Amino acid sequence: MVKITILAWVSLLLVVNAQAEVYRWVDDDGRVHFGDQAPQSDQVEALDLPQSEAPKPTQSDEAFADAQRQRQQRITQVLEDERLAKEKIRADEQAKIEKRKKQCAKFSKRLSYYEPGTQFFEENDDGSRRYMSEAESSQYLSELQKQYNDHCTNG
Repeated sequence: MVKITILAWVSLLLVVNAQAEVYRWVDDDGRVHFGDQAPQSDQVEALDLPQSEAPKPTQSDEAFADAQRQRQQRITQVLEDERLAKEKIRADEQAKIEKRKKQCAKFSKRLSYYEPGTQFFEENDDGSRRYMSEAESSQYLSELQKQYNDHCTNG
């Protein structure tokens, strides 16, 4: 208990000493600077910064320790949430990649069945088929091959 008390007082003294003056000035190039030591310039302004929320000396050591634990738990939870979100994004991206690979493999297999000269057809609204000419079939096969190349070989 004595070590905790000493540690709390030392921490409190460090926090109090950390409340140093902060200065603001503009250099000859018009850039704004901040620092804890004022330069030799007429345009130096001492900033009145709000005090940090350090534990008050009247707080008990247990309350200080509890506040520290709660803060640490909040930080840990935020970091854990961020890690899980990043993992989910990576998993979703990997699932998309795998789905695309499967689709491309299926598409490639279907394209391998077709040969130049294969006759394709279109189905009409009444269910009848209209067979494409050799030129139309060749054009259709070329378009399918281009779609495969665009979708599956670039990315």
